[in-house]
Parts: sequence; C-alpha cells; structure tokens
Amino acid sequence: MGFAADGTLPAPAHPAAAPTGPPRLASATEYEAISRNIQVVRQRLYHLERVVRAFVPQPDSLDPQGNAMWAVDLNLLQHNDHPTAGSAPGSTPSFARDSLPLPPPPPLAPTATTTATSAQPRDSEVEAATTLEFLALGRDSKESHFRRSELRRPSSEDDGDGAMGGGGDELGNEPLAADGRARASPSSRPAHSLAADATAPTPKGPSSSTVDVLPSVEMSARLIDYSLDKVLWQHGGVHSGQFRRECAEFYSWGERRAEKVNQAWLALYLAMLAVAVKHMVADDAPAFGYSGDEQQQLAKAYFDASVAALHRSNFMAKHQVYAVQAINLYAVSCQDIGESDLIATLLAAGIRIAQHLKMHLFGDDAAWDAKRRKNGVDPASDEGVKGLIEREIRKRVWYGLLTECVDLSPFPLAHLAARR
Repeated sequence: MGFAADGTLPAPAHPAAAPTGPPRLASATEYEAISRNIQVVRQRLYHLERVVRAFVPQPDSLDPQGNAMWAVDLNLLQHNDHPTAGSAPGSTPSFARDSLPLPPPPPLAPTATTTATSAQPRDSEVEAATTLEFLALGRDSKESHFRRSELRRPSSEDDGDGAMGGGGDELGNEPLAADGRARASPSSRPAHSLAADATAPTPKGPSSSTVDVLPSVEMSARLIDYSLDKVLWQHGGVHSGQFRRECAEFYSWGERRAEKVNQAWLALYLAMLAVAVKHMVADDAPAFGYSGDEQQQLAKAYFDASVAALHRSNFMAKHQVYAVQAINLYAVSCQDIGESDLIATLLAAGIRIAQHLKMHLFGDDAAWDAKRRKNGVDPASDEGVKGLIEREIRKRVWYGLLTECVDLSPFPLAHLAARR
C-alpha cells in the first residue's frame, strides 16, 4: 500500500476494517527515503536476475544426486543484460534481449529416500547464494582470498618503478639504519607536511624508509623471538611456529625481500616488531642496544611503517586475513604507539573486513571437523593441521577485534557484528 499524493494513506478497500484514529502521515524526506530504498532493492534485484540469466547447464558435470551442474557463462553475463533505452527513471530495469529467458530447472533425479527439509539452509544452498551475490555485486571470490593469503606478493600487483627511492616514507618518518636504530637524516620535516614531494602518488612498492626500517636478519630473528615468547600471550594474533616459518622464508629472499613479500604480511611483520620493542622491559632493552628514547622512537617507526605497508596492500578493497591480523595487533598491543583515532578507524574497518572473510562464522568445532573429514581431509595431515591452525587464529583475531571494539569505541559495533 502506497502513500497518496498528499502524503496520506489511501482509503482501505473495506471501510469496516479501517483503523480508527487519525491517518499516518509521512514527511517529504521520509517519502524520498522510502523511494530511494525501493530503487536500491530494484537495482540489486536487477543484478541478481542478470546473473541468473547467464547460468547454463553443464550436462557433463553432475552433483552427488545425479543432477546436472550449472555454471555462469561470463561472456553471456557481460552482454545479455543492458537496460533498454528509454526506461523511465526509477523504473525497474528491463532486459534488452528477450531471447535469454530464465533457464528452467532440470528435473531432479529420483532418490532412494526423501527426508524433510529443515528450516536451516543446506551448506550447498548457502554457498550458491554467496556465489550468486558475489557475481552480481562484483565482490571478490573465495579464490581471490586464497591467492592473497600467500606470503609472496600477488602477481597482479604492480611492483612500481622507483619505489625504492627517496629518504622518507609517505608518513614523513625518518629513515633508520639496517640494525633498526634511528639515524640522523640530512633533512627533516613534520609528519603529514604539505611539502612539494608530499603530493606525489604513493608507490605500490616499499618506500625507502620501509627498507631502512627493516632490521638485519639477525636482529629481526631476535626481535621476532622476543615478540613471540614474551608478548604473544597479549594478542594471540599469530601462530608461533607458523609465523617463524614465514619469517624464515621472508629472510631467504635476500635484500629485495620487502619488494617480493605480500604487503599485508609485511604490515603484520612490522607490527610484530613494534610490539616487541614497545613492550620490551627495561632490563632486556640493553641487550638489544636500545636506550629508553631509542626504544620509544623505534616502536613508533615500526608502527608507522606497518600502517604504510597496510595501505600499500590496498586492504580496503583487497581483503585478506593478514590485514585483519595486523589491525588486531594495532588495537590490542599498539594503542599507545599510534594515534587513537587512526587505530579506532582501522579497528572498525578490520571488523567489516573480517566479516567479509567470514571470520565470524566459524561454527561448532565438531561440525567443522566432521565436514572436513567428509571432504577427505585427514586431521593428522599437513593440510589438516594447517587448517586447524588457521581456524584457531581466526577465532582469536575475531574475539580480539570485538573485545577492543567494546573497549575503544564510545559507540561499539559489537552488537552489530554479532548479528551479521
């Protein structure tokens, strides 16, 4: 039932059933908001329909019940759904090619037994709905997330020429020596300055200061060991053995390792260094050659370099677990290193990215284990152990994000995150 021209509800078809009391009025702003919401629903439905039109049966591929599988023809998807010219603004988009009707579903193969369906959707239905939404809305697929979970930098990223030049990063931090100590710079300028070089585009490769801030392999190994042995209990954001293996592979790539590595992982690595230096007790600092002032300055330098690497990974558009792990470290263990508004904003983004990666939908442990066994994964195999580690890390990172969301934000998002 819509509103009349004057904003009132139309007269009901049966006067006897009419509600008592004055009519409910809607302001012009409310009416426009309702109209916009309807238009959004129409556009989303349009994109979903265009994907469904591009499904074609695959007779050579059958599901476990013997029914033909379906696949999306990407060429068909690109050309079969242009809105017809002259469509009225605000109207539901219509398809220009009527020769592409919705494909009829194939007859189901007979089954031996029929069980009543429950109110909960099956895993296959959820997977199909998710795939459909990703295709319709242009979101990343699960395969894209898997590719970004590798330690090596994704091949689709441009290394960027001249990324190694310059004496400071885009945040205005001074370069450091190879052992991680602060060193003097011939010129200094305040962070976020409006100098001429500050307007240059940010390179996708690691900046000079990121390379300068990287400690030597020996110093890095000592700092990572300290971070894992003394501070890991605080955030639980990585698995000790797995992260040590990743660091060993990172060191093996030589002097240009910062160019070859996944920049989101580099952000996580630098955050681990920042946590180690920041939380190093006074009795341990001399063994690393740090004074009190150097320790504070170095922790800030590692943190800023980590945030810079996070932005180079394009984490807001290219979601991956490494970025969420780094943000978890910022929120849990770096609150007094970085700016509070920056960390709070990254925390909110990290929660949404984690939801996109379905880190909040880990489900029951027994059901998860039964599902992977059904898929032929041996829990004792390398694949099974790795899957268990990744699952536990996702749990800890998700709980860390929600805990800090409640602690840091005056308007916590935890109640929203729990329902989505």
